[in-house]
Amino acid sequence: MQWIAKVFSLVAFVFLCSSQNIWARTEVAKQVVRVHIQSLSTKLSLSGINIHFPGLEGPYKPVALPQTRKIEIARVKMAGKNYWQVKQDGGGETPSFFSDHEVLTVQGENLKQGATELPDKLLLQAADSQQVDIIGEIPLEDYVLAVLVNEMPLTWPFETLKAQAVAIRSYTEAILRERENKSFHVESTVLDQVYKKIAVGISPALFQKARRAVEATAGIVLISPKGPVLKAYYHSDCGGKTLPASTVWKQEKDNDAGTAVDEACAYNPHSQWSYTIGKEKLARLLRNAAHITNDFGLETLELHPLDGGSRIKEILVGWSGNISQIFASNEFRKILGFMDLKSTSFEIYEKEDEVQFIGRGFGHGVGMCQWGSRALGLKGVPYQKILSHYYPLANLKIN
Repeated sequence: MQWIAKVFSLVAFVFLCSSQNIWARTEVAKQVVRVHIQSLSTKLSLSGINIHFPGLEGPYKPVALPQTRKIEIARVKMAGKNYWQVKQDGGGETPSFFSDHEVLTVQGENLKQGATELPDKLLLQAADSQQVDIIGEIPLEDYVLAVLVNEMPLTWPFETLKAQAVAIRSYTEAILRERENKSFHVESTVLDQVYKKIAVGISPALFQKARRAVEATAGIVLISPKGPVLKAYYHSDCGGKTLPASTVWKQEKDNDAGTAVDEACAYNPHSQWSYTIGKEKLARLLRNAAHITNDFGLETLELHPLDGGSRIKEILVGWSGNISQIFASNEFRKILGFMDLKSTSFEIYEKEDEVQFIGRGFGHGVGMCQWGSRALGLKGVPYQKILSHYYPLANLKIN
């Protein structure tokens, strides 16, 4: 009788999703995500159509540009106080102004910084005395769609895309709660989720497929075993088995939602990888990361694996002078570069002046394995079951 109960629960959930979909879309539309696009020097140029500055219509003359123009924005200091200086290219009669607002809001269409396409609403904020943060303010579901386009091939099965959309939304909503008082919520890189404004050249059919996946799951999130929205981690290729979040990040115990075993990762054509780096370069990267000022030489690298698995928990680095230091494996990946040291499942082969890493999988190994979810989608498995496979202790809910 248990299978009947499970089928009934699944049908009830699908009915709930369809009956509350309009309500869900209305509610999630109110949420916005502040995305850190990049940090630049305190002088930058933007181009776009109809650029204007909300909130400065009072004592300042708004800059209204019906055509594509370039705007120069600088962070300047006068009489001991910081100001935004805004100029439009064009000479002495060009509209310009100063603003003492801490955050400068910029809106327009087709906004660009150099070749980088930007969201239609930007927040500019001083990161420090040398740099300015460019932060995009994006409606939640638009952000989910853009991340889906950048994080997963849109030629993959529709149910897989829907599972990915739910994971993106869940991760994002958890981060919105966690970082609500920060100047921005997420990075636009693999440090959080890859965000780029959706390019005009994308295939219309594939774009519509992605949009339908987001709309079909609007408002649906994963709920952690402890109650709040799950920070639903995901990665490219688990190499055969996923990990609890707390094994990679000690502070993430609340985001442990179970693990999964996958046999499909071998179908990833890039599952096996190798990376070679010179010992001197490796030593320099590790010294810089550890803030070691002495010019110690790298003598040994000792791998400490996780219990009962091929993944590495930490690396013991032996320096000249009988000094040693331990690096957590994911921190070690960050230092060398996530795209070079593709996972924490690897072996080391030392040569005379080089170190070779040979491994499998791609990513931290926590949560949904994208290549595994592809295999399930190709078998016709619905997105709800794909998610329950990778987050077995979590529940789905209209948030």
